[in-house]
Amino acid sequence: MALPQRRAVLDNAVRPTTRRGPSTGQWQCLIIAPNDKHRRELVDAATEAGWVTVDCRNPQEALDCQQRLLFQLALVDLASRNHVLHHALRDAAATLSQQSGALLVVCGEGSADEEIWARQLGAWLYLPGVVEGGELASLFGEARELAARLSAPQGAAWGGAPVWQR
Repeated sequence: MALPQRRAVLDNAVRPTTRRGPSTGQWQCLIIAPNDKHRRELVDAATEAGWVTVDCRNPQEALDCQQRLLFQLALVDLASRNHVLHHALRDAAATLSQQSGALLVVCGEGSADEEIWARQLGAWLYLPGVVEGGELASLFGEARELAARLSAPQGAAWGGAPVWQR
């Protein structure tokens, strides 16, 4: 995605007073990753799979965006050595898990307790660490297909257009 288009999405994330969905044919993904390298990899893979991304470095910034925009996918990278930030990321994941119709992906440290916690939240996918390369693009592609199926009216063919396009 070109920088001006991405900047427009971020600018719009700051201005609206009501929550709104994506424009026709667009799928929005919220990415929370404190690590710059992880965040860039995630944004690149999501963009490659056709998502319009809003990426945030910290949980509060992400929750502010979540109040203004509707996302079909949220990804939270819990990888942080900072204990306070780690808990804030977990709290953000719990809040995002309550957004109706949104898929949640949690990237964690790989502990069984963390995976159980993510599953209890209703996470669509738990990843023990950030996956790299083609696997990430594949993950975002699968998420987009599932989001399309979930947004289609009951009985519609798999891969239907989002509800807001009708």
